[in-house]
Amino acid sequence: MAWALPVKSEAEVKQQLTDFRNQHPDAVHVCYAYLLKKDTGEGRSGDDGEPSGTAGKPILNQILSSGFEDVLVAVVRYYGGIKLGTGGLIQAYKTSAKDALLAAETITVELQETLTVIFPFTLEGKINSLVKKYKMEIGSREFTHQCQWKLFIPLSVFKEANEELNSIHGLEMITT
Repeated sequence: MAWALPVKSEAEVKQQLTDFRNQHPDAVHVCYAYLLKKDTGEGRSGDDGEPSGTAGKPILNQILSSGFEDVLVAVVRYYGGIKLGTGGLIQAYKTSAKDALLAAETITVELQETLTVIFPFTLEGKINSLVKKYKMEIGSREFTHQCQWKLFIPLSVFKEANEELNSIHGLEMITT
């Protein structure tokens, strides 16, 4: 049995693996690989007692060839009485990982730029309009003697949104 799950951190990976082990206490092996943010290379794999390189590495290679990132692939194996040998193990884990990745629901996330804007209350309506126009997300809002909002702006519209925000008199912007 194999699963491909979205993950954001090593702590989340560890928790998922613990959950799999608890859900399948009779399983002989829970082998895995994960990749967090492909460009930073934060990926690891584990053979969980299988011969070195026969489980985790084939799973990780399937993740790398899939183009996915922020993903954990876990394969739970029960021993059925037949020894597969090194080649058989590699093929079994590779195929299980590939099938799990093909069956997984793909979540596409658009990259965003973070910008903090500080402005007087009189500009709140105008800023709200731009938030809607450019499909920004508001991370936080602070209201003291003025407004301070943390905005997440889709990278695809950042240039236009930034230019429009820059044109507003009385608005201060901080890139974070």
